[in-house]
Amino acid sequence: ETVSVGSLAGEGELWLNFWASYCSPCVAELPLLDKIDGTEGRRVLLVSADAPGDMDRANEIAAKRAPSLKRYFIATDCEETENAKMLSALVDLERLPIPTTLVFDSDGELKRVIRGPVEEE
Repeated sequence: ETVSVGSLAGEGELWLNFWASYCSPCVAELPLLDKIDGTEGRRVLLVSADAPGDMDRANEIAAKRAPSLKRYFIATDCEETENAKMLSALVDLERLPIPTTLVFDSDGELKRVIRGPVEEE
């Protein structure tokens, strides 16, 4: 199923957080992202850069530290999927520093890039 960024954001903002289970700052920020989700119209989605063999571990970590967030995987070391191709058009997956959070408005426009861990406001 293909959906637009704007439709995912709804009336507020969509925060796409790129993380990995082997990245300690990424894992550390998961509870804060879970807390941010749903506040002030914000929706947070996790996009893991973990390899396919590490997906179970990443899923377990995210489920414990950010149980309310939806989780997705890029699976960069397997054959490129259509979803990965569409994501690659948006961000340079090979050079993306993690954690990075892309913040989109309800029109699907990229409004802000948070490089490094998200900080409490």
